[in-house]
Amino acid sequence: MFNNIFETTFSDMKTICLNVPSEDYLFSYDSLTKESAKDLVNNYFTVKSRDGIPTVHDVSYDENTNMVKIFLTVDYNKSLSNKSYEIPDFNSMGIFYD
Repeated sequence: MFNNIFETTFSDMKTICLNVPSEDYLFSYDSLTKESAKDLVNNYFTVKSRDGIPTVHDVSYDENTNMVKIFLTVDYNKSLSNKSYEIPDFNSMGIFYD
C-alpha cells in the first residue's frame, strides 16, 4: 500500500498531503477517521524512514480522483531519528547454526 501513496509537499516544506487510493485505504481501515489516518501516517513514516513528528490535521475523500487525502504537518525539531525498517533475521535474534 505504501508504494501507492503520492506525497505533495507545500512551499513551507512542513505541510504535506498524502494521496492514498481509496481502495488501498479501505482495505486496511474500516472507516475514514482522523484516528485511522494517524495510524496510516505513523506507519508510513516508519516504513519510509522519515524524520520528524507528523501531526494529522484533516482527512477527506475526493470523489473526482477516488483518493483519500491526508493533510499533515511535520515537526522536524522533534526528530524520532527513525531507523530504516528492517526485517529481523536469525543472526539479529542471536540464533546461530553450526
